[in-house]
Amino acid sequence: LKKKKIVKSSQGKNGGYILARSPQKISAGEIIEAMEGPFVSKCFHTNCKNVKKCASSFVWIKLGTQIKKTLYGIKLADLKQNKNDKIS
Repeated sequence: LKKKKIVKSSQGKNGGYILARSPQKISAGEIIEAMEGPFVSKCFHTNCKNVKKCASSFVWIKLGTQIKKTLYGIKLADLKQNKNDKIS
């Protein structure tokens, strides 16, 4: 997270980690990708010559795009707010 500039550290007695930016500017997608890497690979076979004809590839690319769009749309501030909301 530090390498991706999501958190920053300070040394010393009161040292530790804090957010490098405001929670409104940090997305869930950014955090997940920083920790785990890309959401969905474009193709399971890295040297596949049939990727343009492969129906499965189209599905995974489309799914990956939607997952990324959704997770990058969720901000850290949203997660905190939802935690405080009551579930009905």
